[in-house]
Amino acid sequence: MWAVVALGIASCGDGTAPAPAFRAADQLHFVRPAATAQALPDTAVSFWAKRGEDRELRLYYAAQPGSTSGEEFLRFSVPAAALAQRPDGSTVAVGDSLLISVHVVDPVRLIVEFQ
Repeated sequence: MWAVVALGIASCGDGTAPAPAFRAADQLHFVRPAATAQALPDTAVSFWAKRGEDRELRLYYAAQPGSTSGEEFLRFSVPAAALAQRPDGSTVAVGDSLLISVHVVDPVRLIVEFQ
């Protein structure tokens, strides 16, 4: 039995796992918006995420001429049970909320900052 336990413990280690692969910047491929993409009318927005309620934020490109709505740029969802604990480990009570701010730092390189 001890041999089985020892084998089980040994199989949990990752000493034989390969080292993580790193790539040089010239080997990376990034998604970019189309050259014809419209501007973002809103580049800094905030919303209240509330424990116990699903909340969602969406950012859209400006509408193309002749259209009534733009294409979606970003969607960020916070499920009802997502706000269980604060960064300090204290519990978030049902009904408590947290202000989340989203800032589009670079719309061409698709860099977005969350606070």
